[in-house]
Amino acid sequence: RKRQPQTDNELETLENAAMVLDAALTYNPANVQAFVKAQGMELVMRCLKERVHAGGVALKWLDLTTTTTTTNNNDDDDLSLYQSACQYMVHDASALKYLLPLWMARHLPKLADPNDAMTTTSSKKKSKEHKKRSREWNRQLEETIIRILYALTRFLPRQDDPHDTLPRLVAKFADDSDKCERLVELLLRYDEKARMAEYKYYRYKEDDDDDDNDAPSLEALEAKLAGGGDMFHRLGSIAAFLCVHSKQCHQTILSKLHQQSSGLGLVTDAVKEFLSVLDDANQASTLRQYLEQL
Repeated sequence: RKRQPQTDNELETLENAAMVLDAALTYNPANVQAFVKAQGMELVMRCLKERVHAGGVALKWLDLTTTTTTTNNNDDDDLSLYQSACQYMVHDASALKYLLPLWMARHLPKLADPNDAMTTTSSKKKSKEHKKRSREWNRQLEETIIRILYALTRFLPRQDDPHDTLPRLVAKFADDSDKCERLVELLLRYDEKARMAEYKYYRYKEDDDDDDNDAPSLEALEAKLAGGGDMFHRLGSIAAFLCVHSKQCHQTILSKLHQQSSGLGLVTDAVKEFLSVLDDANQASTLRQYLEQL
C-alpha cells in the first residue's frame, strides 16, 4: 500500500487479491459487515493517502460495500447494514477527507506500469499505450467516486444520527462552490456521452431490417446506460439531493446550469430517467421525494 508494484508479478498479485475481495463483497452482504469490522475502510484510506496503484483498486471496495449488491435489494436488514457502513465511512473512517479531492480530480492514485520505465526502441508507441491506460484508469476512478457519493446520499440517515453524517456531507458542498460546479460539469458531460452513445446505436441500426421493434429499444437503452447514462442518472440524483438539502447548493447548481445554457430541468430529467429503469422501491421513493420538493 505504500509503494507502486515494481514488477508485473507484484502488480498481478495485488490485482488478483483485490478481485478476491471484490467478489466477497459483491455476493454476500454479510461480508460487508466483516469488512467494516476488520477496518477495511481505514485500509482504503491509507492506500488513498499514498496515491499509489493500491489506492485505485482499493477504492472499488467502498463502492462494493454501498452500491453493487443493493441494486435490487429491498431487505430492511440489508439496507440497515449498508446505512451503517455509510455512517462508518463518514464518521469513523473520515472518508470525505480523501474522497472529495478525488471528486475534484485531485490527488488521484497513480496507475502502476512496471514496464513503463524500460527504455525500448518502441518507447513512443509504449507512451501512447500508457496514456490510453491512464485515461481508462482515471475514467474508472471518476465513475467509482460518483457511485460512492450517490450511495452516501442514498444511505446516510435523514434523522436520529448522533454523528450528523448527512449534514456533514451537505456542508462539504455548501461551503465550497467548486464542488457543486464540478457536479454540474460532470452532469453535462455524462448527459452528452449518454446521448452520443444512443445516437451511435441508432446510426448503426439505420440499415437494420429487423422487424422486432422492442429489442432495438431495449438495446438502445443498454447502450445509453453503458455509454454514460448510468452516471448521468446518479449525478442528477446527487444534484437533486443537494438542492433539496441546501439552499446554497441549490443556488450554486442553478447558477452554473444557467451559465451553460441549461437549467434544473436537466436534473429532473436525470432523476426521471433513473426512476424509469429502477426496480428498487426504496430508491424510487427517495427520488420521487426529490422531484416533489424540486
